[in-house]
Amino acid sequence: ERVVLEIARNSSHDVTIYTNKYVPGNTFEEFQDQDIRVIGNIPVVGEVLRGASFALGALLSRVSSDHDALLVSTGGIGEIINIRNRKLPIIGFCHTPLRIANDEQIQERKMEEAGFLKKIFLRTAIRGYKMIEKPTWKLFDHVIFNSENSRKRALKNRLISRDKTSIVNPGVEIEGKSSE
Repeated sequence: ERVVLEIARNSSHDVTIYTNKYVPGNTFEEFQDQDIRVIGNIPVVGEVLRGASFALGALLSRVSSDHDALLVSTGGIGEIINIRNRKLPIIGFCHTPLRIANDEQIQERKMEEAGFLKKIFLRTAIRGYKMIEKPTWKLFDHVIFNSENSRKRALKNRLISRDKTSIVNPGVEIEGKSSE
């Protein structure tokens, strides 16, 4: 959240933030000065259902055509908004490709922790996501990764070509914190 806030605050452009959930009391108060629009705000419990509700909201969302570009901050699933917004240049800021779908160790651990029915649901959800993942990533004009590790995960899974990527390690100043 802080990275998105700092991008918006430090931009010389008019920025509109689209998000799946916005609760002013649960985030940085500086967001109250930003233009925030909520998509896919379906109240659900559980990580898979939360992700599915956001994916559906993103799939159905078209951002205003008066924007010059779309910057998608994603940790997996956010890129689905690309489908209905192809007319705009699309830049991704990737915290990580969806880890349960693109990291075998994480997927194995989640499966070990899941009960029988949840395993079936997870496998089905991952297969469904993988069917749309690459097409949505192909719509990015460029993706900025926050680490070499995240870029390697995307390249390994052939989500994007290296020439359409860059890495920016976002430093965030944390007031009142010190290493002492």
